[in-house]
Amino acid sequence: SGAGGKSFHVFDGEALTAREFLGKLCAAIGVTPPVRGVYMFAYAAAWLREQTGSAGLRRAEVARRGRSALFDGLAAATQLGFQPRVGIDAGMAALKAWVEQQGGPAALARLERAPTSAAEAELYARLAEST
Repeated sequence: SGAGGKSFHVFDGEALTAREFLGKLCAAIGVTPPVRGVYMFAYAAAWLREQTGSAGLRRAEVARRGRSALFDGLAAATQLGFQPRVGIDAGMAALKAWVEQQGGPAALARLERAPTSAAEAELYARLAEST
């Protein structure tokens, strides 16, 4: 199928921006969605950090995090033959019910998930060091 090595957004046929998806996800799990920051100030602060050698996000990271992304399941449908069984709203409702069964967002935050491999643990360590 030529799909090897590619990533796919796998969900119902409704195309959503990252902001829309994350808003639905946050509502389902009962947490406040991320606040839209002021990109210009974040970019300027990153430039200053680069000039002074201070720790923190660099301009490329701010640009990457600040761009809009579209989650579109069309590629998964056409290249993988994926057909959703549940729509996004029904899936989020099921997630909300599950979160409530677990004791809410605070209970989820207390859960720990062990890495599945040493390589995954090393990846988490590198990611933690880079932020």
